Amino acid sequence: MKQQLTSRKATSTIIAIILSLVTVSTIITGSLIARDYIKKSSYITYQEAIDIACAIPEVATFLEENDITSMSANLKGDVWIVEFYADNINYTEDFYCWMNYAYVEIDATTGDVLFYVVYSPKTQNYTEQEVIEIANAIPEIAEWIENQGGDISINAWYDGYELWYIDYWSDGIRTYPFVIISDVDGSVVYWEIYDPYSQANHTEEEIIQIVEALELVQQWITANPDYERVVTFYETIWFGYSPIMNNQNYHTTIIPPINETDGGIWVVDYWTLDNPYLNWISITVDDDTGEIIEIMQNLVPTKTYEEIISIAEAHPDIGAFLDSLNSYTADAIFDSYYGYWYVYFENDENYLEYATVDIIDATGEIFYYYINDLPDPNLSSSEALAIALANQEVQDYLATITGYEIYIGFYDGYWYIDLIDDVLTLNETLIPGIIIGIRVVIDDITEEVIDVSLIVLEE
Repeated sequence: MKQQLTSRKATSTIIAIILSLVTVSTIITGSLIARDYIKKSSYITYQEAIDIACAIPEVATFLEENDITSMSANLKGDVWIVEFYADNINYTEDFYCWMNYAYVEIDATTGDVLFYVVYSPKTQNYTEQEVIEIANAIPEIAEWIENQGGDISINAWYDGYELWYIDYWSDGIRTYPFVIISDVDGSVVYWEIYDPYSQANHTEEEIIQIVEALELVQQWITANPDYERVVTFYETIWFGYSPIMNNQNYHTTIIPPINETDGGIWVVDYWTLDNPYLNWISITVDDDTGEIIEIMQNLVPTKTYEEIISIAEAHPDIGAFLDSLNSYTADAIFDSYYGYWYVYFENDENYLEYATVDIIDATGEIFYYYINDLPDPNLSSSEALAIALANQEVQDYLATITGYEIYIGFYDGYWYIDLIDDVLTLNETLIPGIIIGIRVVIDDITEEVIDVSLIVLEE
């Protein structure tokens, strides 16, 4: 599919860390009398509850040291719950902290502080390697490591408060050890070796044997020797699908699905390595009985790519939109599960102007379409590009590079022209912060350049 980009970014994903609300010794806790009088006739007010909480010395210090992003007070029965959040991302190699937090409970009739807790990050006492060694010394964990039959992965992270979390994974063993260690004294707070199949009546090997005894599966494996297989067990599941079945072109169901099963189920999925989305088969097995519950297989399109594009172009509204464009690019993707085609048309002169069409393969029926048609601009795309290229800042930048790609978009009365260094963008080892292009913004009515800025690769 043709892609139009205003800039290319290297993105990084910050993993959300689950904050364990385990009350441990170094977390500040306490109770005190915030007032020396009692309101007999009514509850203290919202603002009074906030003021009482803020007067607690530890909370006051917390508020001074953090940029508070959220504050709330909620009345629950006779108790005000006051909470302060400071969502300050704080990350280093061995330190993860996603939230600073203070919590206060206040008697709504007396103003007495019943309980409070302040979670503030602290530097850890142990290193990642030290806590891993502690976890590895647990006899059951040591035995698991000794028996692992493939590559092993051990990850440890500190929650920023007082606990270390250690996760284990091996491609040779299906079980997953998990350990929590106190950063205060290195003691093991909790550990387990999770077995996803512990409640199953059958083993994975037995399920594979049942599934691969099916003639249909054997035929598929023979026809597709390069495949991936994944076996998944679900302990309890409501099992059922949409009433749209094979006559509506909703996947190929060899055995119709049951509506519900009380016990667990196994799902065995196969797909080809070279075409996983268009060539697959999935078998569901009842864990209690070992019987096949359902077999699903990918649909094969009955229409060609060219036929689908022609159907989309023939729709009156789509055709009128395409006729208004000087040129456009078309693409179509087949969904082998639903049996739908997703067609995309894009204006070559303005990537923000496009149309999408969804078509049922079996019938050729268009069941949804959308046109993002924008008002006709004063300038043409070539005229807007000429204005951008005539800008002195643009000329100075282009003189420093050997070639560039052009991306042009028009939206809400403005032209956006991005000139991207085509040598840099082909480099897979780009470092965030480097300049990869230049952007020009032009007012379509006045034909004036209103902004020129360098495009910087972001993290």
